[in-house]
Amino acid sequence: GDEDLYKMGHVTQTLANQFVRVKQVGDCKAAMAELTKFLSDYLGGERVANSPEGFLQFATDCFLSRGFCDNNLGAWTMRFCDFMVDRLGWSFVVCNVCNLGLAGQIREQQLVFRFDGERREVPIVKFDNEALCWTKFPGLTLPDYWKCEEVIRLRQVYATSACEPREINALQSMFDHTFKRVLTRDRVFEFQLGHAEEMPYRLEVVHAFRSEHAELYRRFAEVSDPYTGGTPIKAKTTEAPEGGYLANRLRPGEALLA
Repeated sequence: GDEDLYKMGHVTQTLANQFVRVKQVGDCKAAMAELTKFLSDYLGGERVANSPEGFLQFATDCFLSRGFCDNNLGAWTMRFCDFMVDRLGWSFVVCNVCNLGLAGQIREQQLVFRFDGERREVPIVKFDNEALCWTKFPGLTLPDYWKCEEVIRLRQVYATSACEPREINALQSMFDHTFKRVLTRDRVFEFQLGHAEEMPYRLEVVHAFRSEHAELYRRFAEVSDPYTGGTPIKAKTTEAPEGGYLANRLRPGEALLA
C-alpha cells in the first residue's frame, strides 16, 4: 500500500502483492479442485508459479484497505471459511494473523482446516408441539391453495410445502420486475486477475417453499380484516407480468401490511 494513502481514511486502495497460498497434506485432489474453482470464480484469483516453499499460489486483487485500520480481510476470511466448512464439509481448526508495517496495516493470515470424514447432516429444527387454540379459529377460512391436511384441520400448527412450477414462475417474474442493477462503492464493474466481475443482470429462482402456518395466518387475518383499502401506495410486485398468480391471493393493499 501507499503510505500517503494510508493517512487518508476516506480513500480505498487495492494493496499490492496479494496472494492466497494453499498447502495440502495428504491426498486432497477432490477438495483442491473445488477450492481452485472457488478461488478463481469468487476471489478472482489467477494461478501463478508455486511459492519457494512449494505452496500452491494464486494472485488476486480482492483485498482492499482504507486508512490504517479498515480492510475487508475479515469479510473474505468468513467467505473462505463458509466455503470450506459448509460446502466441502471440512472442520475449521485454527486461524492466526500477523500484522506487519509501522502501524500494523500490512497483514498476513493463516487458516488451517482438517477433513474428518463426510460432512454431517444439518440438524433439523426442533419440532413445535404447540397446540392451536381452537376457540380463535371459528369463522376463519384458510387459503384454498394450502396442501397440508393436518394444518387445514387444525391438528398441526404449520407445515412446509414445495411451490409449484407456476408459483416459481410468478416469483421469478416478481424478481425480474423489481431487480435493480445498481453499482455501489464496494461492488463496481472491474476486471480482476483472470476473472471479470460485474453486477448480475437478474436473480434466478431455483426453488421455493411455502410455509403453511395456521396461527400466523390467523394473526394476519386479524390485521387485514379491518383494512378497507384506499391506500395510494401500490406494491411493485403486483405489476410483475406473471406475478398476478400470487398477487391475486391478496386483496389490494394487503401486500403492504406488516
